Amino acid sequence: MSAFPKVTVGKLLDEGVLLAVQDGNHGEIHPTTADYVEVGIPFVMASDLNGNQLDLPGCKFITESRAIGLRKGFARTGDVLLTHKGSLGLTDVVGPIASPFVMLTPQVTYYRPDGQRLESHFLKYVFRSPFFQDRCSRTRATERAPTSGSRHSANWKYFFRNLMCSAG
Repeated sequence: MSAFPKVTVGKLLDEGVLLAVQDGNHGEIHPTTADYVEVGIPFVMASDLNGNQLDLPGCKFITESRAIGLRKGFARTGDVLLTHKGSLGLTDVVGPIASPFVMLTPQVTYYRPDGQRLESHFLKYVFRSPFFQDRCSRTRATERAPTSGSRHSANWKYFFRNLMCSAG
């Protein structure tokens, strides 16, 4: 028996261990190359998590007014990013940023831990674990991973210590 019980993302959300899970905007409101500017809000794509390191200086940027007009995908310092399209399974924690937030594309999902019962770097290392990466490899071979917009996302299993998942 494993010392790490299986816990769903949905349960962690229900118990407040994860405060939010969200990817970027889809469809007609998704920023395009015409929206890119030299300086502004970082617009993070899966390709910006090079070797599991978030490359904010190398990403595209959009204006703050364009970003505020979007509906979702506002990641902030301490959020754990996970790619779920293209380069499946890359992950990093958003470090200190000069802007009020970074904007995510639909290729990237943020996981916002509460910081008391689940720490950002612990979650990042769970996502980097051989168990999780093996699951990503198997998913990559057959289909894309469930996104936060998918009903299946909350049922993906992750391993956490009992203490990290306690409701109290």
